[in-house]
Amino acid sequence: MAAPQSDRALLSERSALIALLLLAAFLFFFKLGSIYLFDVDEAVFSEATREMVETGDWITPHYNYVNRYDKPILFYWMMALSYRLFGINEFGARFSSAFMGVALVWMTYRFVRSLRGHRAGLISALILATSLEIIGLAHSAITDMTLTFFTAAALFGFFQGYAATEPEKKRWGYWGCFIGMALAVLTKGLIGIVFPGAIILLFVLLTGRWPVVLKEARPVSGTLLFMAVALPWYLLEFSVNGLEFFQAFFIKHHFTRYTEVVSGHRGPFYYFVLVVLIGFFPWSALFPAALYQAIPKNLKGLRDQSPDRQITLFALLWFAVIFLFFSASQTKLPNYIATLFPAMAILVGLWWEERSAADRALKYSAFSLIALGLLLGTGFLIAPWIAMKIQAELPPSPFFDVLPEIMTPLKIIAAELLIGMTAAALFLKSFQKERAFATMVGTMLLFTATLIATVGPAVAEAVQGPLHDYAKLAGEQLRGEENLVVYGLNKPSVVFYARHSIVPFIRHEPQALEALKKILAAPERSLIITKSKLVPELQKETSFVLIDQRGAYALGSNRPPSAPPTP
Repeated sequence: MAAPQSDRALLSERSALIALLLLAAFLFFFKLGSIYLFDVDEAVFSEATREMVETGDWITPHYNYVNRYDKPILFYWMMALSYRLFGINEFGARFSSAFMGVALVWMTYRFVRSLRGHRAGLISALILATSLEIIGLAHSAITDMTLTFFTAAALFGFFQGYAATEPEKKRWGYWGCFIGMALAVLTKGLIGIVFPGAIILLFVLLTGRWPVVLKEARPVSGTLLFMAVALPWYLLEFSVNGLEFFQAFFIKHHFTRYTEVVSGHRGPFYYFVLVVLIGFFPWSALFPAALYQAIPKNLKGLRDQSPDRQITLFALLWFAVIFLFFSASQTKLPNYIATLFPAMAILVGLWWEERSAADRALKYSAFSLIALGLLLGTGFLIAPWIAMKIQAELPPSPFFDVLPEIMTPLKIIAAELLIGMTAAALFLKSFQKERAFATMVGTMLLFTATLIATVGPAVAEAVQGPLHDYAKLAGEQLRGEENLVVYGLNKPSVVFYARHSIVPFIRHEPQALEALKKILAAPERSLIITKSKLVPELQKETSFVLIDQRGAYALGSNRPPSAPPTP
């Protein structure tokens, strides 16, 4: 009877894994291409990749046909491949992030399963897949999901090599770590090696295993492997652009971003506490208890634990290193800490799996779940109402135009969160652990579908719609050396949708208005996209003609239109 039972168990595991991947695919791919690209980051990556495909320059990314050194090359290559497969559009731009999100969920399952079994792996992967920030990043044409995947691959590879007993598995685990770090470095630079290196170093020091790991990890062959993967592009880029690349990439976009506030992205020291609270929703309600449980009470005992028990310490260090590093950074953005979410999912997954249904920690976490659901649900419910009440006292924004349209969907979303999280909390209090977990997962599925299907398109139309239409119109009408001027805006989506280079003017730059006057006075036609509030300023110039104005944006020219605009 053992064989049939084993076959049934294997079939059940495979079915559960397929269900997990289908759920992740739904969460990450649902209406992926139905929303305009948002400025700034999504649009600038998408346009830089479009120019890479157009020009055939696969070494140096460009934006508006000027060298762009913000990020390394790998993500551009991945997006270019998806452009080849799906076309140069929103779906093609976002495909890589959604695909890597599904791959990350699968890899997390496989990793935890190898150490703690199928059930723990499934729970950890489900927690990761249904976390709010992970869902958001999977829908975004930016590097962070890809970086998270390769960082996790490096750390998973190290630990599997560390935990393995067979020499072959050890070797491939450690080599996988070096390859993962190399690909992370090709995705976002030095943090691809800094984070895994710091986490691994702290782990082997605390466990006292550093002499053994140093011997087993094959650092010489691993370093050569890392260099073979990571270095060629950097050497090619440096040979082409020299110190300009070094100054912009390493100094400005690594050290300056950490030591100074760049582009106004500042935040208080507790900034990432709030990001974790919202970004890891709904599982952030359980995280404090899981974090407390993971903190070692006896450091000496760590050295005697088996690797399958030491994974908790490893995930704790993974979380702590990234969280503390970015908390000390002067420039702060929510996506900066994306790479710690797999660690949080593992900590909560293992904690959840070890708790009995009657555990008091689960009961206490129920109160946190109700409080967090109430907080977020109420926020969706009353924040738009408050905004509409004080609209006259705030600067004009396209968000105000769309608020009446999305009030009903936001009420539905608020009800989903309030009912779902309250139900899950009541299940926890009555010791129905499995139903509580299923309710949280189901609530996130419903919440995501409603948000993306109703609120997302409406907000995108209000915020990006006029820019999209004006850019498309400009791209269709402009010929040859005719200019597309962008005045007082930093909106890369204009370049992407126009398929045309722009002449950008930062309003407060010296001589900007004088230079614009010369373009308007030139014989060739120019189209101008600007903010509506800047139209009176431009209308002081007799050569400026307002063609159309919608919401926060306006389209003008230096000559009257021959026909009504059809954006």
